[in-house]
Amino acid sequence: MGNSRPGATAAPDGIAVATTHTRRARLSVCGKTANSGDRLEHWITRAREYADEIVLLVDEVSADDTLDVALANADRVVAFEHSTNNEAALDFGLRQATGDWVLWLDDDEFLAKGFGQALPALLGNSRVTHYYLPYRWLLRDGDGRYGWVKTFPWYPNPRLRLIRNVTSLYWHRGRPHSPYEVLGDGDVLEGDDVTIYHLDFLLRDRVARERKVAAYRQRVGPSCEEYYLWEDYASTLAVEPVDISEIVRPPSPEARRRAAERSSRGSLRPPERVSAEALRRSVACHWPNADIYHATYGEHTTPPQVLANRGYTVEITLANLASLPWRNSGTGPGRVVLGYHWVHPDHGVLVRDGDTTLLPVVVPPGGKVTVAAGLWTPYDPGPYTLQWDLRAEGVNWFSERGVPPLEVSVTVSEHDRLMARHRPAASVPPRAKAAVHRRGDNARRAVRSISALVRLARHQADLAGTNVVPVKLWRILDTRDGTGTKGAVTGPISAGAVITLQVAGYGLVPDHAVGVVANLAVPDATYNGFVTVFPTDGSSGSSAVGTYFTDDGRPTANQVVAPLGTGPFEGQISLRLSDNHPGTAQLLVDVSAYLA
Repeated sequence: MGNSRPGATAAPDGIAVATTHTRRARLSVCGKTANSGDRLEHWITRAREYADEIVLLVDEVSADDTLDVALANADRVVAFEHSTNNEAALDFGLRQATGDWVLWLDDDEFLAKGFGQALPALLGNSRVTHYYLPYRWLLRDGDGRYGWVKTFPWYPNPRLRLIRNVTSLYWHRGRPHSPYEVLGDGDVLEGDDVTIYHLDFLLRDRVARERKVAAYRQRVGPSCEEYYLWEDYASTLAVEPVDISEIVRPPSPEARRRAAERSSRGSLRPPERVSAEALRRSVACHWPNADIYHATYGEHTTPPQVLANRGYTVEITLANLASLPWRNSGTGPGRVVLGYHWVHPDHGVLVRDGDTTLLPVVVPPGGKVTVAAGLWTPYDPGPYTLQWDLRAEGVNWFSERGVPPLEVSVTVSEHDRLMARHRPAASVPPRAKAAVHRRGDNARRAVRSISALVRLARHQADLAGTNVVPVKLWRILDTRDGTGTKGAVTGPISAGAVITLQVAGYGLVPDHAVGVVANLAVPDATYNGFVTVFPTDGSSGSSAVGTYFTDDGRPTANQVVAPLGTGPFEGQISLRLSDNHPGTAQLLVDVSAYLA
């Protein structure tokens, strides 16, 4: 935490030993204010008891001298254009701070007297990235007594306000009454000395608070009117008495001295100004569903002919036509990556989620980047269409938001399969395990080609007297993120567990379906075992091994044709993990056809 300067001192025996002088972490206090000129200087001076920097965003709607007071007393002032959604200023505001940590404090909030003494230990904790502080709403009852509300939702009501100033770790969505979101570990603090006291009830009368609630009702997001109209619940509130003079006390002499030094450093100067559109863009840069879906694909080196079941590296130039940058950091939703789809001329999408390639840099609006992308080819030879497609992870493919993918006609050669015939028999995977490999996020998973799938399904359908109806691949289970149909679960599945999925009547499988053809994959497992698939006609039923798996990190997959349950379990299939050893496994199931 912080910078350090090595030094040296003499030990008693004359040997020089190194010492370290650690710089104290700096704290910036940020706030947003309007029409607070009568109390703002007091608020700023109080904050100087513990802050190294004061950053204020002043709403240009202010009709008093708020801006002049801020310019005279704060270290940095930004005047922002008023809009119906001033919460957009919160994300922008924190990013103006230069301290190691940043504390957001509204102009009607004060910290407890002991906060300055507690602060060094908090800022020196290298384990956490953020803190939630206790939050107390102050009121004055009909008898003139002051207290804080100890009834839900006013209590407990910790607020995320103290954040390590690493700008890639935090963001605010710019929505009314939404909190900051911060990556990493945090602590929820307790104690009187780290409490924030909220003076809204003391500074605004009932009429002013009703106007505030009415304005919130017109906007997207909760009005939180139960917070502001406390009088409606007065008979049921528990109120703890408080010494108001301690909360709004005069600043300490040291804080007044520091404030005087700051105000003497210069005269009033024109403030920085920021538009409402700039604030919106600041928020959108960190919002997973931001409007980033504007792009073009430029020159590329996709080969027109490739060998089956092989890897290639392709360079592609991408241009960002959006008004926002493409994020390439972190693992959260909204990170932009490059992927691809393999499309078969007869059976549609063969591989929907191809290899994931990270962008090497953040791509600004109007910027271009050349990416060295990984590509793995299908197992079966023939003509294909390869679609290069950008994706905002966890949100959407760009092609699903109106950006046409880069389509390339590619012929897959049979040479790789011919060479496989000359390998030792033990090293050649059986036909049932024919695979298209994907290395997205450094993982490989095997998927059977859809053409082999349909041939197998038609063969079994002929025996059963049913018809095979191919459908677009539909994922009915992914335990890694909970994706799927009714009955899907999230997280590793324990050995011996059974998962039951409702298939008929959902997604792409109609009510009259009697079976499904599906790809069953195990991308990760901690023991050696197998998965059985069977119709859900009770706790047991005719079953067959869907695929075997091992604990060596190699994904496995197989194709299954599974009858669906009948009676009270109509349209359902079940999957059971073997219990021959303790352990867990992740499961993926993609339906590619149904039997009717």
